[in-house]
Amino acid sequence: MIQGLRILWLGRIEETRGFNSLTIIPTQQAKAVLDLDPRVTVSFPVHENFAADKKWLANYAFEQADLDRLEVWPMPKSVVGGSPAARRLGYMAGPALFNRLKPLSKEAQFVDAILVDGAPAIIPAIRVATTPTFTQGYSRDIPVLSMETWTPTNRWKDSVFGPFDAPACVLGSLYADHIFYQSQWCMDDHLDDYRRLLKPSVLSTLMDKMEVGNGGVWSDRLPWKQYDGRKPTILWTGHYAEDFVPVCKAMVKAYEAGYAEKLVFHFMISSTGASELPSHITDMIPKAPWAEIRTEMPQGEYWKFVLEADLVVGLGSAMHQYGGRYVEMVSMGLPFLTNHIYARIITPPGETYLFKVEKESDLPNTLMAASAAIQQNPGICRDFATKVRAYHDVRRTGAQLYGKMQELVWASMQRLDLGGLDSDIADIIQNECPLTHADFVSRLEKRMAKPQDLRANPIFPPGVLRWAALKQGAVDVGGIGQPIYQYGN
Repeated sequence: MIQGLRILWLGRIEETRGFNSLTIIPTQQAKAVLDLDPRVTVSFPVHENFAADKKWLANYAFEQADLDRLEVWPMPKSVVGGSPAARRLGYMAGPALFNRLKPLSKEAQFVDAILVDGAPAIIPAIRVATTPTFTQGYSRDIPVLSMETWTPTNRWKDSVFGPFDAPACVLGSLYADHIFYQSQWCMDDHLDDYRRLLKPSVLSTLMDKMEVGNGGVWSDRLPWKQYDGRKPTILWTGHYAEDFVPVCKAMVKAYEAGYAEKLVFHFMISSTGASELPSHITDMIPKAPWAEIRTEMPQGEYWKFVLEADLVVGLGSAMHQYGGRYVEMVSMGLPFLTNHIYARIITPPGETYLFKVEKESDLPNTLMAASAAIQQNPGICRDFATKVRAYHDVRRTGAQLYGKMQELVWASMQRLDLGGLDSDIADIIQNECPLTHADFVSRLEKRMAKPQDLRANPIFPPGVLRWAALKQGAVDVGGIGQPIYQYGN
């Protein structure tokens, strides 16, 4: 299979000068793909405020050596707005990139595949921008893949964006070449809406390109929680509009009943675009030494902070991008009390989830029962955590994503029509490599029946010629910038 793909990764990538949970999933997956293929490159569109340098990427999974194969594309404020909030940026990335994905555009001329993470409503704009509308020679179908990390539940679509957001996201998936879902439950929930909105014949075609692809965690990089059975420190971490109110009330009751030593409330503020917590939220937290409020922090500090907790509690609605953070906590052996939504994301097939609350009204009593259980058996979560680590290993997810990208790109390459130039291209690649892309084009011009300057009057855009070279066995070793071709591995 071809190597050295150039991937445009459309996630809700944002820089907060700290550490943001929404960015965990796409960056860890991208890191896994970079590790799989030493010649692959990844481009992240980011808010223009954070495109001046790439140093902030070190807050996530990337190492210094990875930065040479990563680039950031600035998204202008005029399109995505003044706030770098991930949700806003994710849903405006389609319009922002529309004119930069044309066959002759400077930024995207060599892109091989596009992965859209968690914002399927933008896929139609991406598809229209990349669909060939020219005559022979411009026919390069760039595969668009989608990673779904949310579900179109009624509660979510009515309370967060509105009644039209979920159908837009569901129907946007139709324009993807392949769709990955963060969990089986995520896929099933989409299928419910697909069945409601689509004809059976359309649904059947769509199901052929659907599969489960976990968000993924770096299993062997995660520390293990060490717990001695004392009264636990209980942690809630998330976005206050999701589940803070019921969880806060339950945590305070648990403390007052003697089932907690300390309560910690960690708010991921930046995803809302807010600069501070609203007073009606902070007023719910007791002003006492045993109740602590924290906000964003660097990744290294974040994991030390998480390991200070002994029990985590959080309820899912549909914002499943948070699920990746909770998977990591469970993988470290931290007990996590949650409902069926996150439980179904986390639990490996055939396993039974520990500490699940069935109804929100049962949360206080279930939380106290979980506290008692971990005090009696401090290692109760270790075996389950080991299985979660294996099932959610991001290297497996990265191989799944990259393998499908390679498959779809190769299929698109087979549909190229270069008017009989294939044998000339094969001869150039096999006998004259290594070559820069410019040198390759120059040699091809000399062999054409009607020689012309392909750069001034391109019959074939640069991306088409690059694919033609890769199709004949070339490997792109150029990294970010102009391709450099060598023959074979």
